[in-house]
Amino acid sequence: MIKLVLLDVDGTLTDGGIYRGNNGEELKRFNVKDGYVIVNAQKLGVEFGIITGRKSELVEIRAKELKIKYLYQGISEKTVILEEIMQKTGLKKEEIAYMGDDLNDILIMKQSGLIGAPKDAANEVIQIADFVSEKNGGSGAVREFVEYILKKDGKWEVKVSNKINSIAKDLNYIIWILSEYRNIKINFENAEIEFKNSKIIRLYFKFDTGAVYCFAEIEKIDVSGTSFEISSSISRRVSGTVEQAKKQLEKETAISYTEPLTMFRETLIQKINYGKE
Repeated sequence: MIKLVLLDVDGTLTDGGIYRGNNGEELKRFNVKDGYVIVNAQKLGVEFGIITGRKSELVEIRAKELKIKYLYQGISEKTVILEEIMQKTGLKKEEIAYMGDDLNDILIMKQSGLIGAPKDAANEVIQIADFVSEKNGGSGAVREFVEYILKKDGKWEVKVSNKINSIAKDLNYIIWILSEYRNIKINFENAEIEFKNSKIIRLYFKFDTGAVYCFAEIEKIDVSGTSFEISSSISRRVSGTVEQAKKQLEKETAISYTEPLTMFRETLIQKINYGKE
């Protein structure tokens, strides 16, 4: 089981480009999907570290944002740092994963228990990698690698189940509230539900990945176990905020009453499964 994931920066956490501002300051582009999975994997007991050959204040800031435990910059011999970490933590080789993209990563990769590489890594790196992402460095490659680790170690399903159960509990609670109120709007951390005359008329579910699922003209909701099924005449997935989703859904709902287009009239059965987001 992997307990520590070590990451390169340029070409792995970033796209490898070196950008300069008007005053000559260095800029780096990180990917929010990588950050999301790093933060949530830590909640499941996986720690993270960064080992990079360059020095950058931006990397230090990013590491603090994500609460990454180990940060080593300006390192030419990455294997020395790996040995140091193993001595400090008592971790074995088999409990450490490493993701990098270029030739200077090969030595530390060969001493790690699990090797990951972005899609655009050097051929020599790809040849020895246990996992090669479908994404380039800086474009979600780290997200895919960490997700692979969590699934392999049986931790991904735990996270998915907990998230779905949380939403399901919200829905069950709402149904109970309906016995007391007839017109109500309830806001949750991950859901906004509108009722009218004891009938759910609109649903909005905001997931951590940025997607908003929105429904209108709802006919039925079945909650069971780790998923729920919604029968809705209008169903949309929107990238953005809940407010943006509401505006789009309300516009389409109005259109559906005046222009009964086929795409709106067909009843859609939507199964929400957070793990497939």
